[in-house]
Amino acid sequence: MKGNTIKEISFKHLLRKENIIYGLVIAFLVLILYILLTIINFVICYRLDTYKYNMTSRIILLSGMDVNATTYKTDEELESISKFPHVYQNISEVYYNPSYQQVKEFDRGSLKGNIQVRAILDNNTIKIINGSIPKNSNEIVVPVKFYPYGQDEIEKDKIIIGKTQIGKKINLYSEKGYFSIDPNDKENSKKWYNNRKKIEFTIVGTYDSELGMFERNTCFVSMEALKELKDDYGGSNATVVAGEGSTYTPRNYGRMVIVDKYKNVKKVSDYLTEKDYDNNIAMDFNDSEYYIILLIPLIVSVIILIIIFILIKSFINKKLKNNHKYLGMLKTFGYNNKEINSIMMLENFCILIISIIIAIILYSLLFAIMHYFGFIFDYIDYYSVIIKKPYVYMLISTMIFVLFVYRINNKLCNKYLAQNITNLLKED
Repeated sequence: MKGNTIKEISFKHLLRKENIIYGLVIAFLVLILYILLTIINFVICYRLDTYKYNMTSRIILLSGMDVNATTYKTDEELESISKFPHVYQNISEVYYNPSYQQVKEFDRGSLKGNIQVRAILDNNTIKIINGSIPKNSNEIVVPVKFYPYGQDEIEKDKIIIGKTQIGKKINLYSEKGYFSIDPNDKENSKKWYNNRKKIEFTIVGTYDSELGMFERNTCFVSMEALKELKDDYGGSNATVVAGEGSTYTPRNYGRMVIVDKYKNVKKVSDYLTEKDYDNNIAMDFNDSEYYIILLIPLIVSVIILIIIFILIKSFINKKLKNNHKYLGMLKTFGYNNKEINSIMMLENFCILIISIIIAIILYSLLFAIMHYFGFIFDYIDYYSVIIKKPYVYMLISTMIFVLFVYRINNKLCNKYLAQNITNLLKED
């Protein structure tokens, strides 16, 4: 005669010692899997976001010379590059590297304010969040989350909320003339330093640094303003030999070609070479390194998945084998095969779900602790790269576990329940 319901019978055995040990082991393995999925998600997203948002990935630098670096191209020849296929912008190389500035207005205690100033090349360069975009050569915007103190040791209490700086004025200094001074001429170097042109800028807004993957100390001005800050020399082929007897060969800036899409960068570079233009891709990815970085956590994840599957199957099989008399008693009390299967299914599902919940709690705690104490999170965040929780991957893996438990439970239960009551009630 039936007594308890299916739920009551299933929940009654949840706290068995073997269930608790099994559940904790599964929780630990799932936690490791979630960490590996986070790494995989980060690597994939970082590369995709770099292709999509980081303009440097679409830049080709030209020295302004022919492929053999023997003859300079004419201005007309350099300007003609604008008409080449897939060329989005063809501008001076002066806009490639930022102007590095020490800003006393941002000094806080022992931390010295250091920013890098870049130019707004078009309407897609940055996305303004607060205030407005610079409308004249004396206006500047800062990141929403602003940290002008370098990435070596980030002090979270020194992070500046960008919008609080709107309306403030800062002084920047022109670099003009710097690259024309002999590195050994200390007297003239000091004279140049003391006579630098000071330019006052007003902070008029903030921008989303994460969208373009810019460092947290990167500020933006107009193209006209950056050109005023940068020296007229210092192109990519300029030569500096440090030390005694050092020499410097200043060179006018070459060109910077921005390609419409990352996938066309190699095509444009090859086309430029074909047309006898010396060029270099600014950010050339090493695909083999990328795949190695991606494959390592991917392979370990697959191994963890296989271990979890084997563990689930072994646990359910062992539990049914050790409790065959229990199955026989349930049959004796009037429970049919479908009801007994449901009892075992519910118990195994509950153990799995509780294990996953424990894994998620531990994962969230680990994430929070690493954020709080910094670790690699602060360093990556400085470059406006965010480590995101892979919710989609976590959901998919959970669904796979549920489906696997459902299938294995049905298969093994049906195998044992195919026996008659007499065989089930026999002693081992």
